[in-house]
Amino acid sequence: MPILLERTKTIIRQVVHTIERNMEFLRDKIGGFLGTYPVYKGLVYTEEEEKLLEQTEEVVLDYFPQSPGESLVTEDYESRCEAIEDFALQLIEIYGFDDVEVVITDSSEKFPDGDGIFVYGYANLAERCVYINAGCLKSDDVMVLNHIASTIIHELRHMLQYRVATMEKTYGIPYERRYAWRVNMVNYIEAEYDLEGYITQPIEFDARNFTNRVWQRIYGTNVK
Repeated sequence: MPILLERTKTIIRQVVHTIERNMEFLRDKIGGFLGTYPVYKGLVYTEEEEKLLEQTEEVVLDYFPQSPGESLVTEDYESRCEAIEDFALQLIEIYGFDDVEVVITDSSEKFPDGDGIFVYGYANLAERCVYINAGCLKSDDVMVLNHIASTIIHELRHMLQYRVATMEKTYGIPYERRYAWRVNMVNYIEAEYDLEGYITQPIEFDARNFTNRVWQRIYGTNVK
């Protein structure tokens, strides 16, 4: 009987979630048909987001009490990779991302040369994977090493945005912001075509703001 009851509860939760998703996307379509597009004004984090901020800060302080760059620059390449992998796994755990991984690679397929843009890392939403440029971890530049750690937070924020936009989990984020993220993901602006548009688009602004909030609270400055 307990097993049957638990299965019934699981099915009910799945049905409710499916209904919520369908209602969300129907709301998008109706709004588009009527021309009433929601506008998200300001950026006020929800209680769940504030909790994630606090937990992220704890993980950052645990691994990098000075700064990521200062903590990593004295280590060899293998130790840096190990520290960054452990750091990423801790964040993935507190975010509840069971199907997300962070991969450090120097693959020319993932990070091709000659495109004129230096990339620390990026999120592949379809693969549920964050790729980190291994070449950056070979640098002894403190600022570069700082950016590697902040990139992980930034790109995992993109993973959270995707979960919110697809209604996997909303974290209490209001409809207006969910809608803005969905529209932005469909109409994403690449940096090489429009740098200002890339910087100011909703999902990049949010990921950058979230990461800077962590840095400001811990180190008293934005990511540098």
